[in-house]
Amino acid sequence: MWPTVKLSALATFRNGLNFAANARGKGLAIVGVRDFQDRSFVRYDDLEELNPDALSSRDSLIAKNDIIFVRSNGNRELIGRSLFVAEAPPKPTSHSGFTIRLRFTDQRALPQFFAYQLRGEIVRKLLSSRGGGTNINNLSQGILGDLDVTLPPLWEQARIAEILGAYDDLIEVSRRRVALLEEMSSSLFEEWFVRFRFPGHDGQAVTDEKGPLPPGWTWAAFSTLADFLNGYAFKPSDFQSDGLPIVKIPELKNGVSSKTPLNDGKNVPARLHLNTGDLLFSWSGTLAVSEWTGGAALLNQHLFRVQPKIHWHRGFIRQALRSALVRFDSQGVGATMKHIRRAALDDTYVAVPPVGPLSLTADRMFSKFYDQIIVVRQQMQILAASRDLLLPRLISGKLSVAEAERELAQAA
Repeated sequence: MWPTVKLSALATFRNGLNFAANARGKGLAIVGVRDFQDRSFVRYDDLEELNPDALSSRDSLIAKNDIIFVRSNGNRELIGRSLFVAEAPPKPTSHSGFTIRLRFTDQRALPQFFAYQLRGEIVRKLLSSRGGGTNINNLSQGILGDLDVTLPPLWEQARIAEILGAYDDLIEVSRRRVALLEEMSSSLFEEWFVRFRFPGHDGQAVTDEKGPLPPGWTWAAFSTLADFLNGYAFKPSDFQSDGLPIVKIPELKNGVSSKTPLNDGKNVPARLHLNTGDLLFSWSGTLAVSEWTGGAALLNQHLFRVQPKIHWHRGFIRQALRSALVRFDSQGVGATMKHIRRAALDDTYVAVPPVGPLSLTADRMFSKFYDQIIVVRQQMQILAASRDLLLPRLISGKLSVAEAERELAQAA
């Protein structure tokens, strides 16, 4: 059994940067609570930015091998969630006042290993249970520092981090594949169905009140292209200890988790039972369109299951909906939770060609993008599940490095 030490014996802590709304600008990137999501590493491509003079001290900047924790949030379950700074920031980057930065000072600690040890669900739940506060929960530096952590020999820390990192590397490769497939799908739609730069088109256009169109094309309302089936109005009393996962907006974004409610589905219409490959459209709160890859499930209200009516594949409908999200958003109503009315599906249009070689070719290409994205996302889910099963057993020493290496070889 490995020895344990207080985390404060290995690292120092610093609360994040507090700033006013008028500090937003360019030059200083900031990691906030919204950047954690379901990620394990800091990603720099979509961070909010502040004016450089918002930085009170250069010691407030993050650096490679730091770990950032959610310190304060209205959602108690978010407390203790962590992000590892695996790469040096490409520009000056700090972290918000709702977070705490950990920086290792003891050479006995390998940051990559502790990024996994402090990522584990058991540790996060322990941190959450010890957070203080009432309406807003808080994690203090003292609570973090008092946490008991295992301290294997450095060589074992390195090997464990290497094994778990190999899973994350495979997941990252898959994430990039998905991003490339989505970019290809988006570019195809933009070129052929928005700019009308498709093979054989000579640039001629027919005037229409909704906008110019190539000869033979029409403007089709989304309601004519697909059925939009609203989910079941589950109540808390419907939640059960066993059954199928209920897909809400969080599940659409991040997949099924231990917090996802369950129901046996006996009273839910068959049309609202989901399976891998279904196309979903979130029409309330956050507008989003995504394919479902989580297997058998049940659809909650505020989400549409989108069923194409005619020859168009779900891949085409998915891309057309994503292209129209800004137009849907402009039709949103509601003060507390913005949403679109079903009439928006009648009033929002997409240009479609007549049935023929062009439409069949486009549909075939969109279907390939869609199907490949589903396959890769499922591979990512399997890899993540395998990593998460290994993580607590490796960190605790219950699983040997040799056994974990054999499991990795099978997964790869």
